[in-house]
Amino acid sequence: MSVQAIAWAIEQQEVREPETQLVLMCLANYAAADGANAFPSIQRLTRDSRLSESTVRRQLQKLEKMSLIRRGNQAITAAFIVRADRRPTVYDLLMPRGVYGTPREVNGVSAEASRGVKNGLTGCQSLTPDPSLSGREPKSAITRAEKEEFKARLRLGTLASTLAQSKKVPR
Repeated sequence: MSVQAIAWAIEQQEVREPETQLVLMCLANYAAADGANAFPSIQRLTRDSRLSESTVRRQLQKLEKMSLIRRGNQAITAAFIVRADRRPTVYDLLMPRGVYGTPREVNGVSAEASRGVKNGLTGCQSLTPDPSLSGREPKSAITRAEKEEFKARLRLGTLASTLAQSKKVPR
C-alpha cells in the first residue's frame, strides 16, 4: 500500500467517471510508492470496488487508453505465483516522479531560497544547544597557571581529608 500512489489517484483530474476513478484508486492501493508493480487480481479489484468483473476490465482498458496506467514487468508475479495461468497482470501507474505536487524546482531548490541559507532552526536543531554558547572553553585554552592552581587545591583537599580522618576518635 502506498499513500503517495493513492494521493496521486485521488488528486489527478483526467478521470471524470466515478467507476474509473474507483478502479484507479483500488489499483493504486496495491502499488509501490513510485506507482510501480501493482498486481491485484481482477477478483480482488471487484471485491475492493464492489463492481462487476466486466466493469473492472473495461475501466482498466480505459485507464490504459488514457495513459494513466500501463502493463508493467510481468516477471514480478512469476516470483510469487508458480502457475502461469494464475498470475495477475502487473500494472504501473504513470505518476510523475518525486513527491506529488512539490513546490520546488527540478534541482530541488526553490526560487525563494538558495543553498546554505538558514532561515531558522527546525526539528531537533532547536533543542540542540550551540556549543559556542555553553561557556566552556576547549581544553587547549586552559593556561598552565590554572592547571597548577587546580593541582594545589587537589593536594590541599587530599591533605585536609586525611587530617579530618586522623582526628576521628572511635567511641
